[in-house]
Amino acid sequence: MSDFRLKVFLSVAKNLSFTKASQELFVSQPAITKHIQELETCYQVRLFDRQGNKISLTEAGKLLQEHSEKILEDYKRLEYEMHLLHNEYIGDLKLGASTTISQYVLPPLLANFIAKFPQVNLSLLNGNSREIEAALQEHRIDLGLVEGICRLPNLRYTTFLQDELVAVVHTGSKLSLPDEITPEDLSRIPLVLRERGSGTLDVFERALSEHNMKLFKFRK
Repeated sequence: MSDFRLKVFLSVAKNLSFTKASQELFVSQPAITKHIQELETCYQVRLFDRQGNKISLTEAGKLLQEHSEKILEDYKRLEYEMHLLHNEYIGDLKLGASTTISQYVLPPLLANFIAKFPQVNLSLLNGNSREIEAALQEHRIDLGLVEGICRLPNLRYTTFLQDELVAVVHTGSKLSLPDEITPEDLSRIPLVLRERGSGTLDVFERALSEHNMKLFKFRK
C-alpha cells in the first residue's frame, strides 16, 4: 500500500549509492534512477547532489528523508493494526541483539515465536551493544536487545533479564581461582575481554571504577 518510491529513496539516502540501493531492494539500477527522478519531478526539487561517483542529500532530500521514515512507519503500523481486527499477526519484525543474547537467550524464544506467529517475517541482526543501539537509532531494526549499563538519551530501555559475570579458567590452567577473587588479583592475571562497544565490557569497567581501577592497567 505504501509508495514504493519512498522505500527506494530511503535506501539510496541510507547507502548514498544507487548501486547499493539496487542490490538491497533487488531492483535494477535504471529503475532506482527512475523512481528518484519521479520524486524530484513530483516535488520540483533536487534530492541528491552528484559529484563524480559520490552523492549527498540536498536540504530537500534531508526533509524528504525525515518525513518518509515517519510515513513508512505509519503504514507499517496501519497494516499491523488492521490485521489485528481479524486477530491476525502479520508483517515484518526486525530484531537486533548483542552477541551473548543472540547466541544463548534468543534461540528458544524465537523458535516459540515463529511457531506461534508463522506469518510474521522475523529477522535478526547480531552485533555488540553499541552496534545494536546504532541500528535502532538509524531505524534499521524495530527492537534491540542489549547488555550493559550505558543508556542513550534518545532510546527507551526496559530491563528484561538479569545476568552475572564470572571469572573462568581452562581446566588445565595453572591458575587456581578461589570462590572469590579481588580486583587486585585480577590485575595480575592475563585476561581475555570483549571489544569496545560490548555491554559486558562496560559492566566490567564500571565494576573496576568502583574500586578506583582502570582497565588499561590490566594484562590482556
